[in-house]
Amino acid sequence: MKAHYREKPKSCGSNRMFGPFPFSGDLEDILHGVFGQHEPTDFSPKSNVSESEVGYQVTIELPGLSTEDISVEVEENRLIVSGEKKIEKAEDTDWTRSERASGKFRRVFEFAKLVDFELISAISNNGVLSIDIPVSAKAMPRKVEIKPSN
Repeated sequence: MKAHYREKPKSCGSNRMFGPFPFSGDLEDILHGVFGQHEPTDFSPKSNVSESEVGYQVTIELPGLSTEDISVEVEENRLIVSGEKKIEKAEDTDWTRSERASGKFRRVFEFAKLVDFELISAISNNGVLSIDIPVSAKAMPRKVEIKPSN
């Protein structure tokens, strides 16, 4: 079954995928590999969205984040997941290479079906946030009784 949701596009900002050349990210990786420098600044967690007859499930990879680092909000028919991944670095540490991404993130998911955000549930387990969003009873299919005329 094809999912009926739409993820709001992320702003281009410094996302390498939308650079001036389609290969700019690869070139950057090669140059950083040669010079031993790589400092990712953007953290964009990966997500999956599945749909069933009773609702949606959104799972987001958030390794190293505690529940206090994550915010889950609802607004109209949108689910907003945001937070910040921080990497602790001692002042006297001089990394030769750093590949761990960090920074603030914000993901917005918009659903085509009317959902019941009053019954939403979220569980964080082993770095994966699972959010269950039930479809509203108003959006569920139902049989309409036909009454005979008198």
